[in-house]
Amino acid sequence: MARNRAPWSAGRAAIAAGLLLLPGCYGRQIASLEVRTARIEDEVTSLQRMHTDLAATLQATNKLVSEEVELARSGRAGNEERLKEIQRLLQILATKLDESSVKMSELKDEA
Repeated sequence: MARNRAPWSAGRAAIAAGLLLLPGCYGRQIASLEVRTARIEDEVTSLQRMHTDLAATLQATNKLVSEEVELARSGRAGNEERLKEIQRLLQILATKLDESSVKMSELKDEA
């Protein structure tokens, strides 16, 4: 993953350069600390942006999941209604089939 690092400000660069001029190893240590601090700050900024992006993605995903769950629920309710209607029609057909069987038996008996 590419890191988005903010460019160093001119002031930071000047401070780092000035610290190098301090006598002894203290100047280099302070300059090194300044450089590491700047990198850490850049990394924190990058992580904050990433966190914001991930939070937005999570929110959008949650919304889609909620919508899909609602569609599934309404679809199931619709399916239940259709199933009841099919059962009702099957009962009507079974009744008519029984009536037809009775009539056929009566016709056979008459013949």
